[in-house]
Amino acid sequence: MQPRNRDAFKTPNLSKPPSKVVAVSTTTVFKKQKLDRPQLQCTSRSPQRSTVRKTRRKTHVEEVHPLALAFRETSEEYRRHLFANAATKIDEDLEMLLNKLYERNLQDASSNPANNDSHGSPLMLTIPAQYQRLVQKLCNPLSGHRYSLQRANSLGEMEDVQITVHDRFQSFEENVQAETKVIKNLQRQWEGVVAEIFSLGVACLGEDTIATVLSTAEPDADDAEPTLFVPEHKSSANKGKAKMKRVSFAGPDMANLFPVFLLQTSEQQKLIPATRNLPIEEFRQLEQAIADMGKQHIADLQRLEREHQAWWKKKQIQLQHTFMQD
Repeated sequence: MQPRNRDAFKTPNLSKPPSKVVAVSTTTVFKKQKLDRPQLQCTSRSPQRSTVRKTRRKTHVEEVHPLALAFRETSEEYRRHLFANAATKIDEDLEMLLNKLYERNLQDASSNPANNDSHGSPLMLTIPAQYQRLVQKLCNPLSGHRYSLQRANSLGEMEDVQITVHDRFQSFEENVQAETKVIKNLQRQWEGVVAEIFSLGVACLGEDTIATVLSTAEPDADDAEPTLFVPEHKSSANKGKAKMKRVSFAGPDMANLFPVFLLQTSEQQKLIPATRNLPIEEFRQLEQAIADMGKQHIADLQRLEREHQAWWKKKQIQLQHTFMQD
């Protein structure tokens, strides 16, 4: 870089004529500057050999005017300033648009069930985060899931208890095992009662008579009886899958051998009340009243609509006359 000529910026003295006139031209500012590049020349006399010679043109160093130098530096400074401002503005706009896009994707998510704070602010999550949260909930094992259950305490009061699914299934299995034991115990008692009936029948009626009354043979699969067959109740034989030894009456004629009180109905059996006559006429009147209930309201609404349309037409005619007079 050439040093600036400070004398060129001095104010000329106009009181005395200049001793020497200096010609100033601006053609050097706009003149194209040729770069000092080495040129290559290739000569080939035969396809086998070729020679490359480097030639360098003689360049003529020209002096740069101070105004051109100042213009160039100012232009470079403007260019750097504009580039920095444009880059900063683009970065700010990009950050603002990304924030807007992020805020628009935010939605209210369901709060954590473990957090009972109803006054807290809702949880804001993006749509991908919400789907990720749902997938995580679906992948979690159900054994650790807790839910509320009402149970009676020792005082007989109902209270809410938090229990897991695993504990609930475990208690269900324990309950099934306990009920199974009770059913097996009842089955043993039932078999003992049947044996006592058979023994009592032998003592009262004799072994041959009770043998004809009670059939201990193995029944067919289609005619299996779940309990003692009583002809009075007109119960039908249900089909049984398991082949078990059961006891039943041999036929309806054998029922005459028993006392009358054995064939009576139980006193604990509830009688079915007779069906009362339904008020069919009152039902028809009620249906007619319900069907006619909205007719009057519909007629009133239609009348109000016609009155409103007539008033609006009259109002439009008045407005037309007013505009025509103006």
